Amino acid sequence: MRNNLINWLIAKSRSDNRIFLLTADLGYSVVEPFQQVFPDQFINVGVAEQNMTGIAAGLATEGFLPFTYSIGVFPTFRCAEQIRNDIDYHNLPVVTCTVGSGVAYGNLGYSHHAIQDISIMRSLPNMVIATPADPSEVVAILDWYYSNPCPMYLRLHKAGEPQIPHSLKGLKIGSLQHLNQDIVRANTPAICIIVIGFLSKRVLEVAKDFPFQIDVYCLSLWGQPGREEFAKQISRFETIITVEDHILEGGLASYTMEIVSTLDKNIKVIPVALTSETVGKVASEKTLLDPLFEKLRSLLYGLNR
Repeated sequence: MRNNLINWLIAKSRSDNRIFLLTADLGYSVVEPFQQVFPDQFINVGVAEQNMTGIAAGLATEGFLPFTYSIGVFPTFRCAEQIRNDIDYHNLPVVTCTVGSGVAYGNLGYSHHAIQDISIMRSLPNMVIATPADPSEVVAILDWYYSNPCPMYLRLHKAGEPQIPHSLKGLKIGSLQHLNQDIVRANTPAICIIVIGFLSKRVLEVAKDFPFQIDVYCLSLWGQPGREEFAKQISRFETIITVEDHILEGGLASYTMEIVSTLDKNIKVIPVALTSETVGKVASEKTLLDPLFEKLRSLLYGLNR
């Protein structure tokens, strides 16, 4: 995902010198290709994420399209005030790019767990949350941003994300992307799974293990600006299972339940999310995420009875 980001930035910068990439002394072996080709559009601010965010906001006020880049928790929690006051308040087209979503840096412990980042970012009224399911969606999301400049939080996994064979149609804020389009149904399904980020591939694999077929969707662009569209998208379901590498509070499940509460419909939301127990654990990403998929399997077995 992060390589697709850098490749996109390089390609766009060849014809548009408004693009700037800023890093807080992180991203080595990833950002250098951009730095080498466009040194005048690259800034390493050092270990100073708040300053990086302020500089990006200043560049945006002058007509540039700045992208900040760092590990999940650093440009979000550490820069919450600057993002809130400098970027979102003024509706500036700064993209806050983070790598290491969820527990991708699990072996480094809680200081590197990005499991509450969405709750901060989606509380901002102008912020668009971008959670691509695979590398191709990163490009689609960036193309959308280029046509619709806005404050954006681009939440990327660390590395090695598989490609999912799906067709991106009508990408817009709040729209669901159908991941297992090979399912053929005579009637509108009553149950679905909605997943964010790179977990999509594994969720598809879990869903295929069951005798009944269940539609799986990813949510690539969302946040407060997408509430109305998302409400339309989910109104046809009776039961929604949400899957995320984030805690329940403030994440995808919370977002879905908030919107369901505004609808005159009886929709059940079943969250599959990280728990507070994750906070105290230092382990591999697989070890920390396995309980999510165990819970998902248990839920699907229960629905099949």
